Amino acid sequence: MGQAFILPPWAAIWLPYLLVASVVFLAYWDLITQLTGPCSDDIQGIFVYTGVLQRPISVGNLIKKLRYEWGKAPNPNRNWKVDQQPPYLPHPIRHHRINVILGAGVAVFLYHFLSQIFTPQVAFLATLLFMVHPLGTQTLGWCSGVNYVLGTFFALLGLNFAQLSYSLGWLATPEGALLCMLGYGFLQWLAVETIFMTLGTVAILVWLGWYPYAIVAGLLAVYIGIHAFREAIVLRRNTFKDQNMDSCTRLKARKLIVVLKTLAYYTRFVCFVKRAGLYHEKFYHYETPYVESEDSWMWWGVITVVIFGVAYWFGPPLVQFALVWYIAYIILFLNFITANQFFTERYAWLPALAPCLLLAAYAPVWVYWMIFGIALMRTWAHLDTYRSETQFYLSNLSNFPNSEIALGNLGVTYLSRGLVGTAVESWLMGTRMNPEYDVNWYNLAQALKSRGPMNPNYVPLIIEVIPRELITQAFSDPLRSHIHLARYCLHRAVTARTCHFKAMWEKELAEMDTILKQPSPATLPSGAVAVVALETSQVIPSPSVVPT
Repeated sequence: MGQAFILPPWAAIWLPYLLVASVVFLAYWDLITQLTGPCSDDIQGIFVYTGVLQRPISVGNLIKKLRYEWGKAPNPNRNWKVDQQPPYLPHPIRHHRINVILGAGVAVFLYHFLSQIFTPQVAFLATLLFMVHPLGTQTLGWCSGVNYVLGTFFALLGLNFAQLSYSLGWLATPEGALLCMLGYGFLQWLAVETIFMTLGTVAILVWLGWYPYAIVAGLLAVYIGIHAFREAIVLRRNTFKDQNMDSCTRLKARKLIVVLKTLAYYTRFVCFVKRAGLYHEKFYHYETPYVESEDSWMWWGVITVVIFGVAYWFGPPLVQFALVWYIAYIILFLNFITANQFFTERYAWLPALAPCLLLAAYAPVWVYWMIFGIALMRTWAHLDTYRSETQFYLSNLSNFPNSEIALGNLGVTYLSRGLVGTAVESWLMGTRMNPEYDVNWYNLAQALKSRGPMNPNYVPLIIEVIPRELITQAFSDPLRSHIHLARYCLHRAVTARTCHFKAMWEKELAEMDTILKQPSPATLPSGAVAVVALETSQVIPSPSVVPT
């Protein structure tokens, strides 16, 4: 019989680290080798940045500058000087590579951290499954998710530093303890500067009994919470108030119902990722009183809390750790204050480690590898989402076919490519799906207004959303037919259940009424705009909206 192959000791030690890092490249290889384009927030957040170090100088601005330097490529336009363009431009593939390389670092640090608490086998299997979890696509696969990856990278580096200091006895002397606190504080500060995750790390440190580090992280949480986090919340609240959506940012007793619903949704979501996309349909518009009323989602939330409590009380340390990890990193996104999207994958990425740990520890081998294969294939299937702006919203519609928000943004994308007719069709479909969503009505108004006098051939397109008698009236005034139709759409936007920019749009409506009262034909001033829902709905200039 042949002699069994035995790895050398050094290879046996380093092989798991190599494998967990390699699986990240396996999962996201297509994004770092094939041509892709910026998607959604990438354009505003990354691809308009010119590399100028912003003031005041901060860790966040320095990281932004470094990310630009690593992610830039020569301007393909040879006449960039004549056209007054920069010599270098952000390159999508290079930015994807930044995310994936950081993701490989997360895998290495996560495996090392878990292997010091549990068995290396459980740590290895949990890390493998976590790195191919479909929820990771919105952080590792989307250029704009880089801050979530970077924050996790620094947080795990800090946890490994804390574990190393205990194992090597660095805290035995006052000088060593002080240096360790300063070193850990710096790493945790970097994690906080990239994405606010201190509170979750505090809970993990307390559970592990690493109280000195928990105090440092807690003090950072208080300091950053008073400044950066509060500033972000105030900014979000003011934005929502300007858009007539401030009711969802108020703390009140019935918010507990919203929290329970959110917990139930995310718990199901991290275990069964059937649909994924930036805009989930459930509770997106924060429809009151429905979203704050008792229903099956609330009771599932209650059942979830009871199960978690019983499992923590009677479960072994691994189950307890998984539950602490899950709650610690999901609690900020349970919609105590809904100042962002109600549900989204990147909020649930870190909490998704919890079911991965449980499967790694307790699932039969064949069940684990079957789930691993399904998760990897689900991740591969979703990567096309991040290839282009158009594909980004088409994928959202494929997963959430009734998302009028995705249809609205898809229309803006078509508009930016000069496909005005296709954009109008997207907005028409959106208004049919949800007549109370104002943004699509507003975009329709701007598109109709910019096209000039309407061609009767367009009647079949608009007759489903605009009353027949109004169309007849519009064509009885042919030179201003587009203004009549645009005025109806703008009126529907202003009177929608949630009007984002009521005061501004009412002013535009009054201007249209003034023009229509004049006896002679007139046209509206140029400068049409379109609305795109990013983190919140915003008005953005669209110079490509021109009469055709």
